[in-house]
Amino acid sequence: MCALSLILVAIGLWYWQARRSANAAAGLFHTSGRRGDLTLTVTANGTIQPTRSINIGSELSGTVVQVNVDVNDKIKKGQVLVVLDTSKLKDQISAPGPRRPQPGPRSRNRGDDYGS
Repeated sequence: MCALSLILVAIGLWYWQARRSANAAAGLFHTSGRRGDLTLTVTANGTIQPTRSINIGSELSGTVVQVNVDVNDKIKKGQVLVVLDTSKLKDQISAPGPRRPQPGPRSRNRGDDYGS
């Protein structure tokens, strides 16, 4: 029985010494810093919502010829965002205006001459 307890004490000391050296290996250590690229990848599911959304409009309607911005572009005040096709507008400007009745002699058939 004495031999068995001596063996158990020896195994206990061996286990305690092994744990103590394992904890010492996990201690703090120092190293010099260095520069490099940091890459971070995020994987997520869901819908991305904008933090700020602005609706824009135009005083004219027409066909869009060119879009000068893309999603998430930073824009400045006065920047041209969209170019519209102005050919129809130019045609309306160059065409003669609506015909207005020309002043002239009154017709007796219109009914505004009473008995003359």
